[in-house]
Amino acid sequence: MDFENGDAVVGRVITRLLVLWLQHGFPASSALDLVKPLEERPTLVFVRLARTITRHNRAVFVLWLLSLVVSVPAILQVQSVIVYSETAFNSKGSESSLAQDIVGRQFSINQGSSVVIVISSGDVRGNGIRYFTLTLNKTLQQDSTLSNLSNVTSIFDIYYRLLLGYTSVIHSQLYQLKNATSLAVFIEFGIPSIYATTWASIVNTGPDNVSRAQVSMFNSQANASIGAVVAGQVPLPFQPIALAYQNMFYRSWNMTFPASFYSKGQLLSQPNPDSPHFRAQNVTKGHPGLPSQPPFYNITLPFIASLPLDNQTRSLFLGTARFFNLYPICAICNNWNSLSAFRTYIVSTTAQLAKATSAQTALIGQIYDLGSGASLTDFRGFAARALAAYNIGDPSTDAYPVQPSRSVYSQFVSSDNNTMLVILDFKSSGTDPRNSIQQVRGDIGATKQSTGLSPGVYVTGAPAFNYDIESETVADVERIDPITILLIIIIIGLFFSSLTAPLVPVSAIGLSVGISFGLVYLIGSLFTGIHFLVLTLLPVAMFGAGSDYCIFLVSRYAEERRNGREKEEAVEHAVTWAGESIATSGATVVIAFGSLAIASFGMLRSIGIAVMLGISIALLVSLTLVPAALSLFGDRLFWPRGVGLNRRKRTVSESYYQRAAKFTIRHSKLIILVALAISLPATSTILTSHTSHDFISQIPSQLDSKAGYDVKIYGITHPAGEAIPYSSFDQLSRAEQQAMIQTMKPFVGADGKSGMVWAVLATEPYSDVAIQTLGRIRENVRSMQAQNSLLRSSTMMVGGATASVADLVSASGQDYVNLTSLVLMGVFIALLLALGSVFTPLRLIFTILLSVSWAMAGVLIFSETFMGSELIWILPIMLLVIMVGLGLDYDIFLVTRIREYVVSGAREEDAIERAVEHTGGIITASGLVTAGAFGTMTLSRIPMLQQLGLGIFIVVLLDASLIRIYLVPAIMTQMKRLNWWAPGRLRRVPVRPEDRLIPGIPLKTKLAISLETLVLLALVGAGYLDYTTNLWVQSHLNQLTQTALETINAFGALILLSVSFLAAFFLLLDELVASNTPARPVSSPSTTVEGPSSKAQVSNPTTGQNESHTSRYVITKDS
Repeated sequence: MDFENGDAVVGRVITRLLVLWLQHGFPASSALDLVKPLEERPTLVFVRLARTITRHNRAVFVLWLLSLVVSVPAILQVQSVIVYSETAFNSKGSESSLAQDIVGRQFSINQGSSVVIVISSGDVRGNGIRYFTLTLNKTLQQDSTLSNLSNVTSIFDIYYRLLLGYTSVIHSQLYQLKNATSLAVFIEFGIPSIYATTWASIVNTGPDNVSRAQVSMFNSQANASIGAVVAGQVPLPFQPIALAYQNMFYRSWNMTFPASFYSKGQLLSQPNPDSPHFRAQNVTKGHPGLPSQPPFYNITLPFIASLPLDNQTRSLFLGTARFFNLYPICAICNNWNSLSAFRTYIVSTTAQLAKATSAQTALIGQIYDLGSGASLTDFRGFAARALAAYNIGDPSTDAYPVQPSRSVYSQFVSSDNNTMLVILDFKSSGTDPRNSIQQVRGDIGATKQSTGLSPGVYVTGAPAFNYDIESETVADVERIDPITILLIIIIIGLFFSSLTAPLVPVSAIGLSVGISFGLVYLIGSLFTGIHFLVLTLLPVAMFGAGSDYCIFLVSRYAEERRNGREKEEAVEHAVTWAGESIATSGATVVIAFGSLAIASFGMLRSIGIAVMLGISIALLVSLTLVPAALSLFGDRLFWPRGVGLNRRKRTVSESYYQRAAKFTIRHSKLIILVALAISLPATSTILTSHTSHDFISQIPSQLDSKAGYDVKIYGITHPAGEAIPYSSFDQLSRAEQQAMIQTMKPFVGADGKSGMVWAVLATEPYSDVAIQTLGRIRENVRSMQAQNSLLRSSTMMVGGATASVADLVSASGQDYVNLTSLVLMGVFIALLLALGSVFTPLRLIFTILLSVSWAMAGVLIFSETFMGSELIWILPIMLLVIMVGLGLDYDIFLVTRIREYVVSGAREEDAIERAVEHTGGIITASGLVTAGAFGTMTLSRIPMLQQLGLGIFIVVLLDASLIRIYLVPAIMTQMKRLNWWAPGRLRRVPVRPEDRLIPGIPLKTKLAISLETLVLLALVGAGYLDYTTNLWVQSHLNQLTQTALETINAFGALILLSVSFLAAFFLLLDELVASNTPARPVSSPSTTVEGPSSKAQVSNPTTGQNESHTSRYVITKDS
């Protein structure tokens, strides 16, 4: 029978009935239901949406514009909720957060609130750097705009505090010693001096010639006269000593008059060995001219030595007795009532007790000169003057008289003395220190100008990093967004050959970006801080995805118009059919980013929530505002060329996409094997790489904060620490004790129940080595706590910057597995419901993972080769989430087109060919838009954004140009009916008659496979549970995994790639030969019925016109 010129429908009926009779012998009546026309009904929701939009298009415009206006106040404040530190998102229950909470409450140290000023010069010990630093300190402290500045600390502040403390303590010691010295000197020399003076006045009233008896009477009168005077000047506890010494002096004095008679002039004239004061000097200290002293001379030292005094008091009395004298006329004899002698003795004694250097001795003398009534204000002024009079340096050079410990010094000055740090502490309750960075840098500039000095000065620290990142982010947005918009305008304009068509997606997505940032502000204010990546990632993602949605919709409208539909009908048809694809694509993006919203790590959570809301708004705008614009303006949006209503279709030659589709169908197996072969080295490269958590390395080196950080890290010597000699505390001087107490105070909590130990790492705090070291420190702390009974009941935690990063690594590592599973499972379910297929969602996910692996390998190689940086830890999860969302757009758009043609009755191969031909240009244009949008992120100076932009750029280009054009059609060609299989009502593509001819899988086989699958799952589950509890299994499996990964390197991957290509070539050699050999007619000894070239007229839902599909059936009785 020849159906070539007959009725196509009748031909199809007869052919299918014949097939059924040959295979099963079915009666004709039972097979008539197989020839019902296959058709896919439009989703009712989109039908109603389309009609509502076309009828109320102006209302749609008004609603969206009002939404934007309402969002403006929130948009202007969005910077206030942006967070620029990854560790700020750590859980409040993490060990580092709990430790920091204790440190903040008990030690008033707030992590991330300190700014570090780095001063670099040839030698920071010079007077110029001292003058510059002191001027800078004063400028900062007097700057009223820095109201939240609580403290400025430099090495000079350390010296100032030491000088102030030293001055206060030494002054107290000096005048305590002076009081004690005054008492001792008064007893030892004051009593003899008063006695001699009183005795002289009594003698002066007597006769000119005095007998020895009269002298004894005068002596007795003098001794009796001074008793009340002495008692009035000597404290009660020392009055017995004073009285005993007075009596002893009186007795010794009596013994100094051996002659019978004396003249008054002989007894009173000066200078004269018989004069009262010389006589008293001899009695107290002896006669220096005599080779041997009589027993009544030099009585003071023996008397003091015989007293039952404590060692300190005896030492004091003996010292004064040796130092002072009673000579009445002597400029250098340390007279007991000489102020200069007193100063000399007290200063030298204090210096001796304090083991002072010569410079310290001079400083002690200056402190003594402050006077006994000096106040704290006087001490501060003196310390400030001393600070300006000396300089930092080695104590042996007599620089500053007081020196901090080496560990403290090395925290502010480098070992080569080329670098110095100044620490600015800000109030935790005040404004964000980030807002003060610019003013601090302004004060540095003013200090340079006022001092005439220009050392290298950098501002670094967490607030400075945050400020610089904020500035860079704002600069990136200002630089990236215009280029993104320009690229979108150019690409869409070229695709539609229109100057006005690009205005639709740009305006619509621009509006949605504004509304989204308003929502971001609300989320940041009410729930969680927003990571700074959102400022760049959100608009780029929305312009990329939103432009795709707009292109799909606008191009479908143009296609419907070219197929003859009126404007309103074309809009409704575009929303009805393309809207479902757009909604499905948008849903996958929302699900992908929405999965981040449940991440335990706040940074990922904030990014996920923000981008999820943004994509949702872009999706709603694309499905409502864009159709409303098409309904209002119609073909005028395609000015100047229009939609091509009168443009003739090109029939001269096949398009690139048609040729690509035919090639793919002919060589589908080869394409699949080549793709898998390429994936092997890519996967190997990824498995042998590792990501970096070093945030500092992601900050551009040209920024002031990063430059200062580098100088700080490579200049400042890490303190080695010094043991506190608490066991010998009592043996230290009071000044040393006070200095030690001041040193220990910062490490003891305000409540006296908490203590802090600083551990300074030898590596950068955010490096992987530091994180590993932190882990070992925590293990040692736990072990020590478990072994010590006193520590067992205590709480011991390890905090700090490195600990925060370590907790971040732990939280993000857990999120990787959970989020990946959740994203893939959520997308699978959404696609299963939307596409009505089980296999296609799995294939979609597979091809996305394939392209993500290629992109990650490309980014890794590019970053390590050209950028000199490692992969950022956030790149894998963000690349997966973004591409599972955005990359599926093209796949869904292609698959839904293939499904339309398959439902219309086309063969799988024909449907794939026509879908690739019709959607290739749209997918390519959309891919260029999205790739261009994310590619502009490489213009950022932040490596994190550069890597993310480069990765997405590679993925999208691969996805839109190779994966969707070649690999997806190749896989679908091989899978055929499995592309649309789903159980029960989930299936969206009705079973075709030829599919029913294929025998089903026997029930026994299904049961066996199910049982085998359950057993396999049980074994995997049991193995996993054993792995989590069996340390031996863990160690051996981990070692085996590490060994396997170490054996896979770039060279091995190259060999593997070559072997894979060769294997694919030889396996497919026969097919390649067959594909180039002319087809021979089918012949078989069995019964054969051939539909030679049956053509069926099928209504195309896309064009609304009947199209001719050619199909050939070869059916044998044996089959």
